[in-house]
Amino acid sequence: MQELSARQVHITDAFFLPRLAVNATHAIFHQCQQLEDTHCIDNFRIIVGESDGFREGWYFADSDAYKWLDAASRILALHSAPKLAALTDTLISLIARAQTDDGYIFSYNQIHFLHQRWVNLQIEHELYCIGHLIEAGVSHYEATGRSDLLNVCTKAADLLVRDFLNTSNDKTCGHEEIELALIRLYRVTQNENYLELARQFIERRGRTPFYGFQWRSQRNNFLKRKAHVNQLRQDYIAKHPEYKSFRLPGDNYSKMPRFHKQRWFLNAFSGLYAQQHKPIRQ
Repeated sequence: MQELSARQVHITDAFFLPRLAVNATHAIFHQCQQLEDTHCIDNFRIIVGESDGFREGWYFADSDAYKWLDAASRILALHSAPKLAALTDTLISLIARAQTDDGYIFSYNQIHFLHQRWVNLQIEHELYCIGHLIEAGVSHYEATGRSDLLNVCTKAADLLVRDFLNTSNDKTCGHEEIELALIRLYRVTQNENYLELARQFIERRGRTPFYGFQWRSQRNNFLKRKAHVNQLRQDYIAKHPEYKSFRLPGDNYSKMPRFHKQRWFLNAFSGLYAQQHKPIRQ
């Protein structure tokens, strides 16, 4: 089956076309403002020394910026949007400056744990974030023909090849994403290493002996790191009392069913939560 790029597909029906127009003219800019309001983009500015604030958001918050770039690129494939193009160019430049020389990028570690990488793969989702970065780079390349973001992605992917190709079965991400991203990157680069690493990531799932104990060990380490970050936050606010963290409105939270924590823990420990309970071919 032939795969079509975004520029080859034109949707014209009465239901979707107006909604795509709203995305291109309003929603994408609202989303960008949300990334600013929540300090998601500011996290990258902290890395490069352009902001002295405190890192905000989930440890995997970088992925939101990459998902926005992916969405913006898909819009640019079909619309002439100079304002949107300028926003994407600015963010791409920032991300490129935040990336380390060897290709690593993950603001949670770069800001709080400078010399730590890949320590809690089942919990903290570094590979998931890099996967969304790669997808954004491929989408941007397909939409514009430019390789500036794609170069950032291949640099990150080459690091993954060096660190994860032909390693042990426990070297997978707790949140699938990097696998399909590497396949998309292979399709535009024809680099066989990316395809092989995607295959290995997929085949490793469900093959870690005593997975639950590994997950629990990583969770304990994650909680210690989280406590360290919380202490850093308290120290920062003590020195900068004027600083305001982003907070969701009080009614913007979902109601949780009974025993949801117990069910989540059992599913995570067994591997079901992360599709680590048995090999994919089973």
